[in-house]
Amino acid sequence: MTRRIASSALCAALALVALVPACTGGILGNRGGDTRCGDFLSQDEQAQRETIRTYLSESGEDPVNLQIDTTRVVVIGFCRTLGRDDDPIRRIEG
Repeated sequence: MTRRIASSALCAALALVALVPACTGGILGNRGGDTRCGDFLSQDEQAQRETIRTYLSESGEDPVNLQIDTTRVVVIGFCRTLGRDDDPIRRIEG
Protein backbone atom coordinates (compact mmCIF):
# COMPACT_ATOMS: atom_id res chain seq x y z
CA MET A 1 0.00 0.00 0.00
CA THR A 2 2.80 2.44 0.87
CA ARG A 3 4.52 1.71 -2.42
CA ARG A 4 1.29 2.46 -4.32
CA ILE A 5 0.89 5.81 -2.53
CA ALA A 6 4.52 6.74 -3.19
CA SER A 7 4.14 5.80 -6.82
CA SER A 8 0.96 7.88 -7.15
CA ALA A 9 2.63 10.84 -5.47
CA LEU A 10 5.61 10.59 -7.81
CA CYS A 11 3.33 10.50 -10.86
CA ALA A 12 1.40 13.53 -9.61
CA ALA A 13 4.62 15.46 -8.97
CA LEU A 14 5.97 14.66 -12.43
CA ALA A 15 2.71 15.76 -14.03
CA LEU A 16 2.87 19.05 -12.14
CA VAL A 17 6.47 19.66 -13.20
CA ALA A 18 5.52 19.02 -16.81
CA LEU A 19 2.69 21.56 -16.65
CA VAL A 20 4.56 24.44 -15.00
CA PRO A 21 6.65 25.51 -18.03
CA ALA A 22 3.58 25.50 -20.28
CA CYS A 23 1.61 27.59 -17.81
CA THR A 24 4.47 30.02 -17.28
CA GLY A 25 4.88 30.65 -20.98
CA GLY A 26 1.18 31.27 -21.40
CA ILE A 27 0.69 33.47 -18.37
CA LEU A 28 3.87 35.50 -18.35
CA GLY A 29 4.97 35.57 -21.94
CA ASN A 30 2.65 34.62 -24.75
CA ARG A 31 -0.84 35.99 -24.21
CA GLY A 32 -1.33 36.81 -27.86
CA GLY A 33 -2.74 40.29 -28.40
CA ASP A 34 -3.03 40.82 -24.65
CA THR A 35 0.74 40.58 -24.22
CA ARG A 36 1.96 43.87 -22.79
CA CYS A 37 4.64 45.86 -24.62
CA GLY A 38 7.06 45.54 -21.71
CA ASP A 39 6.69 41.76 -21.71
CA PHE A 40 6.92 41.57 -25.50
CA LEU A 41 10.13 43.61 -25.68
CA SER A 42 11.73 41.45 -22.99
CA GLN A 43 11.12 38.26 -25.04
CA ASP A 44 13.75 36.81 -27.35
CA GLU A 45 13.05 36.79 -31.09
CA GLN A 46 11.56 33.29 -31.17
CA ALA A 47 9.19 34.04 -28.28
CA GLN A 48 8.15 37.28 -29.99
CA ARG A 49 7.39 35.36 -33.20
CA GLU A 50 5.26 32.87 -31.25
CA THR A 51 3.42 35.71 -29.51
CA ILE A 52 2.71 37.34 -32.87
CA ARG A 53 1.62 33.99 -34.35
CA THR A 54 -0.86 33.58 -31.47
CA TYR A 55 -2.05 37.17 -31.83
CA LEU A 56 -2.68 36.80 -35.57
CA SER A 57 -4.37 33.43 -35.04
CA GLU A 58 -6.88 35.02 -32.66
CA SER A 59 -8.73 36.45 -35.66
CA GLY A 60 -8.95 33.03 -37.29
CA GLU A 61 -5.97 33.52 -39.60
CA ASP A 62 -3.27 30.98 -40.24
CA PRO A 63 -0.38 33.44 -40.45
CA VAL A 64 2.57 32.88 -42.77
CA ASN A 65 6.15 33.82 -41.91
CA LEU A 66 6.05 37.12 -43.81
CA GLN A 67 2.96 38.24 -41.86
CA ILE A 68 4.56 37.23 -38.59
CA ASP A 69 7.82 39.04 -39.36
CA THR A 70 6.09 42.19 -40.62
CA THR A 71 3.72 42.36 -37.66
CA ARG A 72 6.61 41.75 -35.27
CA VAL A 73 8.47 44.78 -36.71
CA VAL A 74 5.33 46.93 -36.42
CA VAL A 75 4.76 45.85 -32.81
CA ILE A 76 8.39 46.52 -31.88
CA GLY A 77 8.14 49.99 -33.45
CA PHE A 78 4.88 50.71 -31.65
CA CYS A 79 6.15 49.50 -28.28
CA ARG A 80 9.38 51.48 -28.56
CA THR A 81 7.72 54.76 -29.61
CA LEU A 82 4.01 55.30 -28.92
CA GLY A 83 3.27 52.35 -26.67
CA ARG A 84 3.77 52.19 -22.94
CA ASP A 85 5.03 49.11 -21.12
CA ASP A 86 1.52 48.21 -19.97
CA ASP A 87 -0.16 48.64 -23.38
CA PRO A 88 -1.31 45.38 -24.99
CA ILE A 89 0.28 44.76 -28.38
CA ARG A 90 -3.16 44.65 -30.01
CA ARG A 91 -3.18 48.47 -29.72
CA ILE A 92 -1.41 48.51 -33.10
CA GLU A 93 -4.93 48.01 -34.50
CA GLY A 94 -5.79 51.59 -33.71
